[in-house]
Amino acid sequence: MNKIIEIAKAKGADGEYLQKEVHSTSLSFQDGKLEEVTKRDIQDFSLRIIKNSKLSAVYGSKPSNREKLIDSAIELSKEGRQVTYQFSDKAEIPNLKLTSGKTKKITVKELKEIGEDLIVRLKKFTDVSPDIGVSTSNSVKSLVTTNGAKLKEKTTSFSVSVLSLIHISEPTRPY
Repeated sequence: MNKIIEIAKAKGADGEYLQKEVHSTSLSFQDGKLEEVTKRDIQDFSLRIIKNSKLSAVYGSKPSNREKLIDSAIELSKEGRQVTYQFSDKAEIPNLKLTSGKTKKITVKELKEIGEDLIVRLKKFTDVSPDIGVSTSNSVKSLVTTNGAKLKEKTTSFSVSVLSLIHISEPTRPY
């Protein structure tokens, strides 16, 4: 990450590099039964460059050739929008840690149990089998600029969604 910023700076560009990693697990229940288990592991990035007061951006996943990435951004900046700002300077901002050790450790088995328990509880109130989603997510975002800013944010989340469609039928009327 720092290498990309070093290369950009050496090429006379002002740069901002953002990297994001997300690891999530989701379970979907339809009509009261487990339908799907999904695991996602994503790493992506964005690099914004200001060269000669013109802005460009490139996006992707897992940059393989740093030099080519920066050269592409610098080339694109020739046609970029004119800007009058710079990227963030070094700041005394603490790294954000919005995580819960308990949430991070929830297993697929536990997510399944949570979903099944919720279905049992909801069936006490309705005959309709709800569609339910249960998921956890862990992410790390890092931002570095050529002006010295270095920020990191870690988050975990747990979510449950419930969808229940109620169909109301009207009796047919003779005409």
